[in-house]
Amino acid sequence: MRLRTTGLTLLTLMLAACGGDDSSDAGGGGSTTPAATAKDIIVSPALGVVTQGVVKVRKLDGTLIVSGVTGVDGTVKVNIPAGIDAVVVEVTGSDATRYFDEATPDTLQPFPAGYSMRALSLVSVDKQPVAVTPLTEIAYRYAQTRLGTLNSLTILQANDFVESYFSVDNILMPPTPIDSLPDFAALQIDSLRNRNAAIYAMMLTSLTRMAASRTTADNSPALRVMDELAADLADGVLSNSAAATYPSNNMPNALKLAQNAHLTLLATNHVTLPEDLKNYLEQFQFRINSVYNNANPETPPTTGGGGGSSTPSVIRIIPNIGSDRVTALVGTYTGFDQDNKPCSVTVSGSGTITVFIEGN
Repeated sequence: MRLRTTGLTLLTLMLAACGGDDSSDAGGGGSTTPAATAKDIIVSPALGVVTQGVVKVRKLDGTLIVSGVTGVDGTVKVNIPAGIDAVVVEVTGSDATRYFDEATPDTLQPFPAGYSMRALSLVSVDKQPVAVTPLTEIAYRYAQTRLGTLNSLTILQANDFVESYFSVDNILMPPTPIDSLPDFAALQIDSLRNRNAAIYAMMLTSLTRMAASRTTADNSPALRVMDELAADLADGVLSNSAAATYPSNNMPNALKLAQNAHLTLLATNHVTLPEDLKNYLEQFQFRINSVYNNANPETPPTTGGGGGSSTPSVIRIIPNIGSDRVTALVGTYTGFDQDNKPCSVTVSGSGTITVFIEGN
């Protein structure tokens, strides 16, 4: 588990607020605080790789600082003048902008001008990488809507919120770049940095495939799910059950099923993942806001057939409840669902909850 940068930076901000500085002692000699210098940042938009993406870097008040266009590797280096320590990085599309969408791997997808992805970042070191992804867009909208203002503190709070919500180590560190199916064979988990980058890439892949499975596979599913999630999570709560491209009440399982489908697609296309990564992903559990997917998520059960039969639907749930609380709930409870059909709920000692609903 990484030591979260939020806590470290908050400590720095508090020390600064208390008047701490780097000046010499009472004997004089003047300040030793280093002079502010210009710094480069390396912007990496990621859906998959985004080429010819229009990048604009702004001050927090919206003033344009510098702009650029991503190259064939999906990155662009831009220079931030001295004295600017926090920025908004925006990526928009043009007629030439394309990105690799894992859900439609045979063709590059257009990045329409109507979409934008943004990221909030402090500028701390030269050549600092800044990823711009659907998750950074969520953090941007969360800061604007929930936190109400943009400053160094709310940037940290917003990014930390999304990292914790989606179990991603650092949303500003670029995921492993993907611009073709064979790139998945190059993913590595041999170091902490590579593992975090690979898992970030697979999170974005699973979001995209989940979106494509719930609607048509064309029309930029990665951008659609980004837009819906960002709009929904702007208030900090995943609640939009009417969204076309994700189930708000079952996101972890939906992502796991999407990942499983993608692993099947890779195998069908003779893309062989490194064995350690394959094993890692097969056991991987998505966590969304402290809710985990089942290790082997079940497909929704079919309801009993016609002819007047009343075969019940059976749904098994593994809840996020401690064993001490489960013990007090063990037993069978009967009642009626919202359609006034008889149902029962059984809580086992192992913690599994089984719901029986009478069929038509």
